[in-house]
Amino acid sequence: MLADEPLIDRIRTHVERLAGDIGERNMFVPEALQRAARYIEEEWMRFGYAVNRLDYDVSGLRCANLAATRYGRTRKSEILLLGAHYDSVIGSPGANDNASGIAALLEITRMFQAIDPALTVRFVAFVNEEPPFFMTGQQGSMVYAEAARCRGDDIRLMASLETIGCYSDEPGSQSYPPLFGLFYPDRGNFLGIVSNFRSKGAMRRLAEAFRAHSDFPLQTVSTGSRGVVE
Repeated sequence: MLADEPLIDRIRTHVERLAGDIGERNMFVPEALQRAARYIEEEWMRFGYAVNRLDYDVSGLRCANLAATRYGRTRKSEILLLGAHYDSVIGSPGANDNASGIAALLEITRMFQAIDPALTVRFVAFVNEEPPFFMTGQQGSMVYAEAARCRGDDIRLMASLETIGCYSDEPGSQSYPPLFGLFYPDRGNFLGIVSNFRSKGAMRRLAEAFRAHSDFPLQTVSTGSRGVVE
């Protein structure tokens, strides 16, 4: 399988722009967080998408989830949501976590220009996914989920692109919570798809589709609400 050099170059550019030029980006470095948001908006607009800013306040500071939508051909009201967070943890430029996920999200959005999907595909760049906002009412995905519930959005599946930019063949380079290491490889040389128990069937279908089009190593697991692959 030959590498798509232009795609690799584009992904590298996104990561370098977010993690290198902008660097640490969170509510404690608000100017950088706003620059990251503008970069995502500008890329989506360059691809021909209208960008919906979903603004909210945290301690008097304005922040935003960002959304772009490719409307479905025949099942317009049904939504596949694909997301990634653009903030980074305090003290880190966040190249892997999660400029890598945003880079993939942007390139998937670009590819969807040439696709006429049956159902609506919504791309969301979430803010405030890292501590101290994780698992609070100010977490970007929590804010988005509550708003989607109030709107009555018919979201059939949500997939989150998270920390997909790290690869290692070194033994011991992959760690897990207790017991999971008994069943999964100790080298971080694979992609992981993690779902909750309710979404196990959808996860299996996604894994089957992935394996039908790629020979890249893939591991899957269904578990509780917290992820297991770090």
